[in-house]
Amino acid sequence: MSKRRVYISPLGREIQPAPARELKRLLECLAALIAIITISPLLVVLALMVKLTSRGPIFYTDTRLGLGGQPYRMVKFRSMKVGSPPILTADGKLIVTKKDPRLTPIGRFLRMGFDELPQLFNVLAGHMSFVGPRSGRPQFEKDYTEVTYERLRVRPGITGLASILGGRHISNESLFQLDARYVQRQDGFLDVLIILLTPVYIILGPRIPRLVLRPYIRGIELKQLKGQSAEQ
Repeated sequence: MSKRRVYISPLGREIQPAPARELKRLLECLAALIAIITISPLLVVLALMVKLTSRGPIFYTDTRLGLGGQPYRMVKFRSMKVGSPPILTADGKLIVTKKDPRLTPIGRFLRMGFDELPQLFNVLAGHMSFVGPRSGRPQFEKDYTEVTYERLRVRPGITGLASILGGRHISNESLFQLDARYVQRQDGFLDVLIILLTPVYIILGPRIPRLVLRPYIRGIELKQLKGQSAEQ
């Protein structure tokens, strides 16, 4: 049996990846390719909407930490005006209020989940998974704890356990605990549940996902960010 590769994060931390799930990776590549082909007309329409309603590039890209802490370029449809200054909490969550003046005319619509559709290309390239922890920025690795480093043992996801339980509205302490729980408890059935519950979360919020996934999150307190919508 071959020894699993040990990754080195930007700050020199050795990271042992979780056991490989080859079938998941194969199915994700196939699903991402089919999805890109199927929704390509929608991607074109959204790209045109971004271009025609605000000045600047169609896509927003940002360096994030992927499997093993290896940096990669995450891509989204741009939902904020060019030059908008980021507003971050102390632990690195990007704060976006419901009527944020930094949003483009279609920014709020895009943030219902449509802005993340280009991440299908990240999945195809092997940077991301459909389901996984939320990706973090390299500059905040200095603040990582043992719990936080657990998220780097698998690929980050377009959606995930923390995402559908209120990732934009809960503290990073809770978010990191959820990421670690996913890595420690991940299985195919949980992935299916998360995928099925993602549109429920987008439309109705986290109440139903929290009820369904209660057995997976016992012992984790979901601490709320007060008065703000935030996304890391």
